[in-house]
Amino acid sequence: MKKAVLFLFLFVSSYFSAFSQTARINEYACSSPSTSCKINVCKNQNIDLTAYLDGGNIESVVWTEQIMSTLSGPVYSSSQVGGGDLTISAPFSTLPVGNYYYRYWLVVYMQGGGIRQAFLDIHLVDLPTAMLSASSSTICAGEEVTFLASGGAIYEFKVNGVREQIGETNLFSSSLLNNNDTVVVVVSENGCSTTSEPISMTVHEIPDLGSVTPSPTCYGDDMEFTYSGLTGSGFWTLSFWNTEHNVQYGDDYSVTSSGGLLTVPIEYGTNEVHLKIIDTATGCSNF
Repeated sequence: MKKAVLFLFLFVSSYFSAFSQTARINEYACSSPSTSCKINVCKNQNIDLTAYLDGGNIESVVWTEQIMSTLSGPVYSSSQVGGGDLTISAPFSTLPVGNYYYRYWLVVYMQGGGIRQAFLDIHLVDLPTAMLSASSSTICAGEEVTFLASGGAIYEFKVNGVREQIGETNLFSSSLLNNNDTVVVVVSENGCSTTSEPISMTVHEIPDLGSVTPSPTCYGDDMEFTYSGLTGSGFWTLSFWNTEHNVQYGDDYSVTSSGGLLTVPIEYGTNEVHLKIIDTATGCSNF
């Protein structure tokens, strides 16, 4: 009697142990097609699918890839026999989004006999279209540039690969850009993201007068200026500017980086007069 009970116990244990073995694809364990084993994948995304057998050991597997139509069922099928891993290298670029999706059907042959199966449906999500424009890509140092992005819900602006701003706003402004800086935006929507074409910045330096020494001047007399240490592209125009009234006095004077002496007539009652230098090659000015 004891032997019979022991035999029955071992038989029942073996029976339920065999049926407790479950095949799964990654973390998805559906023995038949189910909405609980459906995932969304961005177009062109690479994913790895791995076969598992919980509670048992795998002898071999067969993967079947199907292109499914929500209207007519399978429209394409191919099988792969062998190891437990299946790496999908961006197969999604040619599959239309919408009424079509991928179905992966895994059949696991168990050591000692028996088979288990699992299903996983992969639906495609279109990538957002990342667009980026700039108010200007050629500026003088310190000039503010505004970048406008479009195409998604979340915008991540990067300068030289470093995040500067992220969020729902599609505008980014900066006055700290340097020459040859590269600006891009990463646009995200529905869990998918793409990166815009880069905008490369041309930033011209501000010309510098170096040292300027005016001579004492009486009203109506000429004023002499000694200057040196000019920087810039190599061509400059020097003028005298009343910043209070935004009025230029006198003519433009061509100057060179070697320095020199300028004699300029200064009108009576001009208030503050500043030396304004413009780099004629870039249009950049010291004020």
